[in-house]
Amino acid sequence: YEVKNLAKGSYTMTVSCIGYKTETIAVSVCSDDVKKDVALDENVTRTEDVVVSASRRAERALDAPASVSVISAADIQERPSLSAAEQLRGVTGVDIVQKGIGQNEIAVRGFSNVFSGSVLTLTDYRMSSVPSLRANISYFIPSTVDDLERMEVVRGPGSALFGPNVTQGVVNMITRSPFASKGTSVSVAMGNQALMNVMARHAGTIGDDLGYKISAQYLSADDWAWNESEVKEEATALATAKATGVGDTNLISKRIQKHERFSADARLDYNISDRTAVSLSTGVSQLVTGIEMTDLGAGQ
Repeated sequence: YEVKNLAKGSYTMTVSCIGYKTETIAVSVCSDDVKKDVALDENVTRTEDVVVSASRRAERALDAPASVSVISAADIQERPSLSAAEQLRGVTGVDIVQKGIGQNEIAVRGFSNVFSGSVLTLTDYRMSSVPSLRANISYFIPSTVDDLERMEVVRGPGSALFGPNVTQGVVNMITRSPFASKGTSVSVAMGNQALMNVMARHAGTIGDDLGYKISAQYLSADDWAWNESEVKEEATALATAKATGVGDTNLISKRIQKHERFSADARLDYNISDRTAVSLSTGVSQLVTGIEMTDLGAGQ
């Protein structure tokens, strides 16, 4: 670090870093070029969660200038889920609306609707909403739940850090580094409604500076069916079509109840130096068939 244009005199410099003891030293500026080397001793104590989404730098959650919740790796492993959004259930100030067998809506600070993009959703600091719809559809995110390192939720406006229109909170999904999570994992879950959920992940390194990882998921299940006994919309539409001769414009009877999707994600990390790294990532998510609730009704 370099500090310029200091007047000559005596100063006190404090150096701190999470995981190390804070060091305070006296610095005497008597010339234009004064150099000081500082070595910090490790501080082996248990601290609270470290977050990066509140200020875009590593800091303790207690010191962050915002209300932040962290879903740790241990929490994620203990809570099986079909998508990352389901991991937010029970988080203070976050409302998860269940819209189907694998469809969820995230709401923070109380303002949302059934098809909303009000909450800024990030994956490794990249925007994860659907650009063409300006909506958050969590199951379109290629990263699998098994690949999550942690999730950070910032309740409150974040426009100063993340750009305009970030007024209703930030959800940042941070995936695991291939250097710190080498190995292969496979998980299979089955349940009622013909549920089949398969996830696989593999990570490794080539030498000391090149790391790679790939992950994939396949989900198939029978979504909740339309209940004609409670809503007479279909019968009314058919009667209207018969009376007017216009034809059946109501497609409720033609719904495909099966929810089926697959996704794959890959990432390559290269450490150029101790201070510089390059990360390349790509992914694909395909909804084979499913129903999504929108502002205009259910969409096939």
